[in-house]
Amino acid sequence: MNEAETSQYITETFEGVDVVTDSGNSFFFYNPDKNVPPDHRFPFVTLVTSDLYDQFSNLNRPSIFRLNIDIGKQTFRSLFGEPSRGRPRSHSLREIFDDSTAARSSGAKNMTCSPPP
Repeated sequence: MNEAETSQYITETFEGVDVVTDSGNSFFFYNPDKNVPPDHRFPFVTLVTSDLYDQFSNLNRPSIFRLNIDIGKQTFRSLFGEPSRGRPRSHSLREIFDDSTAARSSGAKNMTCSPPP
């Protein structure tokens, strides 16, 4: 899936989703009743296509993007177990996922994530 197909899938699959785009990046908000003020919303999915806010990911390449999905603490732990102690959270999944394989198969640069606080 490319960026447009991913965005279309999210908006067509889940009801009550608002999308805000900025500089090619998309932010998806759950707002089923359309009553949450813009300054009180937090995205549950972000689709990032540039290095504007994060130069580490090196996203300024054709067909490369990062998809962040908020799955919550309980779901994260059910999928990946308790976070390892003694290592930075941002690197906890690098041993599980190979970034280069993820990039070839999904279009995403990396698959690392941190457990929610």
